[in-house]
Amino acid sequence: MPDKRVIKTKNSIRTALLYLLEDKEFSKLTIRELAETAGINRKTFYLHYSSLDDVMEELRRDILLTAGGIIEKLDFLSADFSEEKAGAVLSGALSRNRKLMRRLLDLKRYGELISGVQGSVRNAFAEYYSTTYGLDEDILRVCAEYLTRGMMGAYKAWLDEEEKMPLQELIKLMCRLTMPGIRSVLKEAAFMN
Repeated sequence: MPDKRVIKTKNSIRTALLYLLEDKEFSKLTIRELAETAGINRKTFYLHYSSLDDVMEELRRDILLTAGGIIEKLDFLSADFSEEKAGAVLSGALSRNRKLMRRLLDLKRYGELISGVQGSVRNAFAEYYSTTYGLDEDILRVCAEYLTRGMMGAYKAWLDEEEKMPLQELIKLMCRLTMPGIRSVLKEAAFMN
């Protein structure tokens, strides 16, 4: 079981990094500044990370793990799939990561990070459905591209508009717009297989 102090310290460092990135480019940040903002000393920082890049890489990995878990839970071809179940899965992920996603999506410098996450999600989606159901990877990549870009775009627009619509309403709308079409294409591809 991980040490709660380590988890707390790492979370403080990551939160401080995201806070600092609101006003400053990543390349101009210093470990001293990050440690001070996190309420720790530099020595403590180096117990957990060797560089600022390591912190950013860990953030990226956490996003990818979350995305991978979502893909497995959103099995469009399972008998018990429903928009409500999909909405619950998305709600859990988006609620948990709202602060992180807001900061990352607002940071123009990290467009490549978000693109990398979208690419990884797209590839994981294609791999899951090609491995599990033997579906054509070209069709799967198009479906995944549509799904990730559409949902990320809608989520970013929602964040930019100061979250005027309740999150649950946004998720329900995104599911209604995307899930039936994606499911239909995947079912057709599975039938043709």
